Amino acid sequence: MAEPIVTFSHVSMQFPGVLANDDVSLSIMPGEVFALVGENGAGKSTLINILFGINTPSAGTLTVRGKTVKSLTSAKAIEMGIGMVHQHFMLVPSFTVAQNIVLGDEPHAGPFYRLRQASAVTRKLTEEYGLQVPPDEPVRNLSVGQQQRVEILKTLHRGADILILDEPTAVLTPQETDELFEVIRRVVRERGMTVIIITHKLGEVMAISDRVGVMRKGRLEGVYETAQVNERILASLMVGRDVLLEPLSREKEPLDETVIAVRDLWAKNNQNLPAVRGMSLEVHAGEIVGIAGVEGNGQSELAEAVTGMRPIQKGDITVCGRSVRGMKPGAIRALGLSHVPEDRIATGVSVKADIPDNLIIGKQRRAPFAWLRFHRRKRQARKYAAGLAEDFDIRGGGLDTEVGALSGGNMQKVVLAREFSFESRALVIAQPTRGVDVGAMDFIHQRIMDKRNQGCAILLVSADLDELFRLSDRMLTVYEGRITGEFDPAKATREEVGRCMMGEEQTAFAPEAADGPAAESTPEPAKAETAAPIEEPAPEPTREAPETADGPAAENISGLTAAETADGARTEPVPGPERTPKIITANEAMTDEMAGERHVPAEPGDQHRAGSGRGGAADAGDGTRSHRGLPGDDRRRAGQPVDAGHDPAEQRAGQYAVPVFAAHGHGPGYGRRIRRRALQRRRARPDLSRRAGRRVSRR
Repeated sequence: MAEPIVTFSHVSMQFPGVLANDDVSLSIMPGEVFALVGENGAGKSTLINILFGINTPSAGTLTVRGKTVKSLTSAKAIEMGIGMVHQHFMLVPSFTVAQNIVLGDEPHAGPFYRLRQASAVTRKLTEEYGLQVPPDEPVRNLSVGQQQRVEILKTLHRGADILILDEPTAVLTPQETDELFEVIRRVVRERGMTVIIITHKLGEVMAISDRVGVMRKGRLEGVYETAQVNERILASLMVGRDVLLEPLSREKEPLDETVIAVRDLWAKNNQNLPAVRGMSLEVHAGEIVGIAGVEGNGQSELAEAVTGMRPIQKGDITVCGRSVRGMKPGAIRALGLSHVPEDRIATGVSVKADIPDNLIIGKQRRAPFAWLRFHRRKRQARKYAAGLAEDFDIRGGGLDTEVGALSGGNMQKVVLAREFSFESRALVIAQPTRGVDVGAMDFIHQRIMDKRNQGCAILLVSADLDELFRLSDRMLTVYEGRITGEFDPAKATREEVGRCMMGEEQTAFAPEAADGPAAESTPEPAKAETAAPIEEPAPEPTREAPETADGPAAENISGLTAAETADGARTEPVPGPERTPKIITANEAMTDEMAGERHVPAEPGDQHRAGSGRGGAADAGDGTRSHRGLPGDDRRRAGQPVDAGHDPAEQRAGQYAVPVFAAHGHGPGYGRRIRRRALQRRRARPDLSRRAGRRVSRR
C-alpha cells in the first residue's frame, strides 16, 4: 500500500479566544481527490492553510512525502510542489493572463522581459489542460470563471502535484463547474496529482471525490469512502442534526402593489461597456423574483443600479413609488430598501471593524445606539449584536473579533443579520448563500421566505439554480444584459431555463398546452423554419459618398464626405477604395442601440477596444493600432504610424477605420485645434514653460 503524501498528526491551532483545530489526525493518499467538508467555522480552511504554510500549528506535526516539515512558509510549500487556489483569487487585475501565470518565474533575456515567451507558455498550458483563456487579455476583463482558470494554470505552471482548491465552485455556473471537474479528473488521471477540495456543496462532493473528511467545531468527525455515504449522511455529520431541504411554506399569494419597478434600464459595467440593455421588470409586495444568468450578463449591474451603486444611463427605476434615478444609496435605503451585496468583502462589511460595529451600520446614529446622534453607546450595541449573533449562529472568537478574521460563511451571516433586521418593504439580495454550509443555507432560505410572507418585495440574484427554483415565485433569465425568458418555477424545467441563460429566446420553445405538450403536434414546414428566429443584427448598408459642388467626394482631402464634414457632431469617415468595414466604439454602439439602431461589430473584443482607454495604443478593429499621446510629426520621427485624424493621406487609403478623436465623439481636426490653442497660450505667457510652476526665460 502506498504511503500517504500528506499526514496531519494531532494538529491543533489556537487563535485568541478560539480553538480552530482540535487534535486533528488525517492522512491523504497520492493520486486521490480528497474532499474536506464542514459547516462555517469548522476549521477546514485553517487546517489547509497549515499545509500551505499560511498558519503554523500550535501543536502536532505535519508530514509531506514522509518528511516532517517545521516552520513551513508559502514559498517553501510552492517549492515542495504544493499549490493552492484561494476562495478569493490572488491575481493582479492590471496584468495580463500570461503575466499572472508566470509571475515570480518571468522569462528574461538579460534585463528585458520576454512577454511573447510568457504568452507562448500560457498557450501551451491552455492546450495541454483544456483551460481556454486569452493570454494577452488583462485579468480585470475576465469573468470569474476565467479568473479561476488562470489561478489553476498558475499553480500547474509551477509544477505542483498537490493541488488545494478552496471553495472552487462558489462563483461558478453549472457549466463552468462541469468543466472544472473534467480538468480535475484529467490532471489526476494523467499526472497522478493529489487534489484537496474544500467545499460546502455536497452534490459536488459526491460527484468528484474519492474520499471525504467531515469536520465539526474544529474536530475531525471521520473520514469516509464517498461511495459508502450520501448527501443526507454527510449533512447530518456536518451540523449534528438531520438537514432536509424541504419545500418552503408560502402563506399567501403576492399582492398587486408594485414595490420595485424597472423601466427600459440601460447601464454600463466597470469597463464602461454596455451591461444592462433595456431591461424592464416589476417586483410586487410579497413576491420573490429570481434573476438567473451566467456570471457577467448584467445581473450584478442590475442589482447595483436598483440600489444606487451604479449610475443609470437611460430608463428609470422606482422603489416604493418614487424614482431613484440620481439618488445616493443612503437616500434609497431611507425609502425602505435593504441590500445584501454580491461581494461581501468589498461592499458588505467593514473588515477592520468588530461584529457589533458591522451589525449596527445604518442604525449607528439612531437610539438606542447613539445619544444626540454622535455619542455611541457601546453597551447597547454589544447587547443588540449578541442577540443577532445568536439568532443567526455567527461564530468566531467573540463579539470583539474583526469581521475580516471570520470565515466566509460567518461573514455572510453578519451581512444577512444586519440587512434582515431592517423593517424594509423591498430587498435586493445577491448570492445569499455563497460560501455557506448546508445547515446555514436552510436557515437563510427560511428567513428569506419569512420576509416574503411578511409582504416584502424581494429581487433575488443567484448563480445557484436550485436556490432560485426553491425560493422564487417568478424567474427571469438574462443574457448579455437583456431578459430572455420568464418562468414559473413550479412548471419550468432546468433545461428550458438553461437554454435561455445561454441566449435563446423563450419564444423559441413550444409551451405546453392545457391538453399536453405542444411538441406532440407537428407544425407546418414553412412555419417551423421561421418560428421565433433569433435576431441577428442586419449588416449596415454601404454609404456612397455624395458629389459636392467641387467634384466627387473622393477628392475631399479630409477623407470624409461633404455631409459628414458639415455635421461634425458624429463623424465616421468613409474609407477609400478598399471600403474597410466601419467600426463603432462601445459608447457609440450603446447610444445608437438605445436609439433603436443596430450595428455589426467586427470582433467581440474589437468593438470595445476601438478608441477606448487613455494614452497608449488601442486596436482600431482591423488589426491596426492607433498611437495616442504624440503629435503627428513626432510620431513620424519615431517611426510610429500616424492616426487617421492627423494624416489625410493615410486616412483616404483606409489604413484606419475610425480617427482617434472621432472614436471619442470629436470632429476632424480636433487634435490640431487643441495643439494650436496650447501654442497660443504659451506665446501669450512666455515666462511660463510647459512644466508647471517652473519659470524660464525664452528668447
